[in-house]
Amino acid sequence: MKANTAFIKQLNIETLRKALRNAGQATKSELADLTGLTVVTINALITELVVSKEVIENGNVPSGGGRPSMQYRYNYDYQCAAIVYGYQKNNKNCINTIVVNLAGEVLWKNDEYIETVEIKSFETVLDEVFKQYSNIKVIIFGLPGEVIDEVVTINDYSNIIGPDFIPHYKNKYKVPVLAENDINAMTYGYYRTHNSEYSDSVVGMYFPRNHSPGAGLIIDGSIYYGKQHFSGEIAAMPMPKPWEEMNYFDENEVIKNLEQLLTVYCCTIAPSMFILYGDFFTDTIEERLKLYTEKLLSNKFIVNIEVSDYLERDYEYGLKCLALDTLWEEN
Repeated sequence: MKANTAFIKQLNIETLRKALRNAGQATKSELADLTGLTVVTINALITELVVSKEVIENGNVPSGGGRPSMQYRYNYDYQCAAIVYGYQKNNKNCINTIVVNLAGEVLWKNDEYIETVEIKSFETVLDEVFKQYSNIKVIIFGLPGEVIDEVVTINDYSNIIGPDFIPHYKNKYKVPVLAENDINAMTYGYYRTHNSEYSDSVVGMYFPRNHSPGAGLIIDGSIYYGKQHFSGEIAAMPMPKPWEEMNYFDENEVIKNLEQLLTVYCCTIAPSMFILYGDFFTDTIEERLKLYTEKLLSNKFIVNIEVSDYLERDYEYGLKCLALDTLWEEN
């Protein structure tokens, strides 16, 4: 009986939390209308949330002729996430670090270049972050590689490959530590921005030039990893020109590889959109690639391609969405 009561109470708290989070601020009476809970139940639960500082008393507001009512405001700074992500910029390892609150607002940001990424390379910036924000509840890394069961199995930062990277930061900062592949995060960020347009599948591809390319796949709103997280390892596919020998500023070379690559995805996934990231793309490549790929497919499939200049925006937004999903699940 006690377990059942505790379970119901937790469900009610989650219902109340979600309603106030979405409304931003509300009185007890308004929360009762939004949740279907009684004012008596709201009164008991809201007191707990105020004590924990998840909810803030926002002062009295008029109540239509009666006594003024206390308005409650959700405290989006109650918990935060630290996000660290790396990508190639000007052929260098650019590392961005941000702190976001429960509303997804960026509270702190730092950009730096790191010549050689080691396991401890992110300690200095994270020490500063944890010094300023004591309410960080999760660290999320965006990395050019894969992490399976806390083991870095593949990574362009070769010095962090192995079982030590994730446990090192978990032990040092005493919070959950997650990692997401860079192109998965970019593709997810693009999808979450455009999900009203592309409800089934989106393929993202990232060509950093001085490292192997990779692909991300979103199916029905979720990142698809495949067995051993091998989905998207397009560098392993046989191509007319090996990627490490590619002259990315030779349009003909680029298109020969990409038309075959996109054709395979069209025949197996038939995505709503291809989103391509790379500093060598031109409008001409985009137009020719669409034309040539559709020709290879005997014009039986319409290929939608978008070359994006918003790698950092999509990357950061994808990681923010993953961070917020994690924080709200743990709340």
